[in-house]
Amino acid sequence: MSLRAAVAEWRALPLSVVRFRRRAGRVARSIGDDFTLLSVTRADELGHLIELARGRRFVVELGTGTAWTTVSLALADSGRRVVSFDPTVWDTRERYLELAGSARERI
Repeated sequence: MSLRAAVAEWRALPLSVVRFRRRAGRVARSIGDDFTLLSVTRADELGHLIELARGRRFVVELGTGTAWTTVSLALADSGRRVVSFDPTVWDTRERYLELAGSARERI
């Protein structure tokens, strides 16, 4: 990740989400998950989604992929429940959901 991308991420996202994305990025690189590294929601877009979801207790996501956005939406608000649907089962999804900590219970 470039310095410019890292700064944009820190500005756009809550600290808990930045921490998750850093850990998830390390996991993705260690297991060679290029799909996720290329398809993950950009920090500025994710920041916009988190802003749109502000104050919402329930959020539905369609097209979960490997769940980085799902986890981020749950981490951004400790009172939010996130329901997520994807017709494809991604082998790596569970690895990233494990990084959600206690937020996993609300996904």
